[in-house]
Amino acid sequence: MNKESITSLRWLFDVSAEHKIKLILSVTLSAASALCSLAPFYFAYLVLEQLLSPEFDTSQVWQWAALAVGFMVARYALLFIAIMLSHKSAFAIQYKIRTLALGHMARLPMGFFSQKSSGEIKKILSEDIDRVELFVAHHISDFVTSLITPFAVFLFLMFIDVRMALVALIPIPLAILSQMAMYKGFEEKSRRYHESLESLNTSITEYVRAMPVIRAFNAGGRPHKLFTSSLNAYHNIVEQWTRDAGWPFAAFKTLLDSGLVVLLPLGVYFWSQGTLDIASFTLCILLGVGMMESLYNLTMFTGYLNQIFEGGK
Repeated sequence: MNKESITSLRWLFDVSAEHKIKLILSVTLSAASALCSLAPFYFAYLVLEQLLSPEFDTSQVWQWAALAVGFMVARYALLFIAIMLSHKSAFAIQYKIRTLALGHMARLPMGFFSQKSSGEIKKILSEDIDRVELFVAHHISDFVTSLITPFAVFLFLMFIDVRMALVALIPIPLAILSQMAMYKGFEEKSRRYHESLESLNTSITEYVRAMPVIRAFNAGGRPHKLFTSSLNAYHNIVEQWTRDAGWPFAAFKTLLDSGLVVLLPLGVYFWSQGTLDIASFTLCILLGVGMMESLYNLTMFTGYLNQIFEGGK
């Protein structure tokens, strides 16, 4: 993380300071919701273990089923409150940032507006600030959930069977290598992307403003040429970036989804050796595969955070 990114993050924290309690409470409730989502898997494991036991206890099974439902209800209730708090904070922060931006622009010298195009200003006031709102409303809570869930699942698997917990980690090193390839040259590509987007916004604004003249005198040469050139440049940058990141992203997603490939055969082997029971095997398969999805969400959060930093510059 470079100095500009740190400055942008510190600025965002300063702007959000008056909503700190709401955001902390939202993050805490999101974490609690993530932990509650794991409880039904454990109760399903206990139910399956009881069903396979010769001493079957119906009342115990119903008790565990009721607890599983209770934790699911608690999960969604906590998640609802967390989302409500984060959204209220996000809209208030969005309003404050726009107010500060417009107030700052009102004090700027006229030379600033001659140096900056209307497309750049529109991007800052609209798209960049909207990204901040989306980040605060959704991605902070998602980040906490994506961070806590893999660790909680791994500890859970360690409690059930240490060998299966370690096996579930096998795809991760390869996935990290793919992720490194995917983010190669990210800063430069991100800078070029935002510059081309600003240029496109400028050309669109100019083209729309010139429309009465174009219709009256059929003089759409320069605005149309500028618009076409900006659009082609934007298209080329997005296409090239997509092509460069295509195979690393495909490898990354495939490796994260390949947990079943290693868990299933080794789990069957351990079961055939009599060292892993059916209930534990089923739970390890369910949790081991689901653990990787949170890591994928964590990676998407990293990319979105970089967009926030770029907008904050």
